[in-house]
Amino acid sequence: MALQDGSGHLLVTCARNILLWDLREPTRAPVMLGEDFSTVACCHLSSGGEPQLADAAAVLSLGVGQHVWLLDTDRVKHLMTLRGHDSTLTCVRLEGTICAAGSESGEVKVWETAGPTLLYTSHAVTPRPAGDLAFDRVTGLLAAGRGSQVAVMGEAP
Repeated sequence: MALQDGSGHLLVTCARNILLWDLREPTRAPVMLGEDFSTVACCHLSSGGEPQLADAAAVLSLGVGQHVWLLDTDRVKHLMTLRGHDSTLTCVRLEGTICAAGSESGEVKVWETAGPTLLYTSHAVTPRPAGDLAFDRVTGLLAAGRGSQVAVMGEAP
């Protein structure tokens, strides 16, 4: 489950089907994404405003097996798939045009979505499995952690 950062009006529930709930209109039926998402292991909902990806729409990032799927929530459309992991994804995060994903092996990969281009890979310096990711755009740091263990990597683009 993911709640949209910032505006807080879009809720996503993930199971076999992904439902997009508009919390501004609670009586309205949710929008269902029309694929089998039973292999989704993690998700992150952006705050919107990624014009390079989806105009002003929020982007839903999904960890599907070893790949990241980016979906436009307004047009309910698949934008791209980011590949490169060798183990199942456990966390994913999209900030602007930068997407990061962590896996069961503790490996973290970071992509620039404009290409898309794989920017770098951190080989198992994070706790295994990576549980969550956070960016700090001011300092350029990327943190990955699980429980009380955190690894900080410098110079996230």
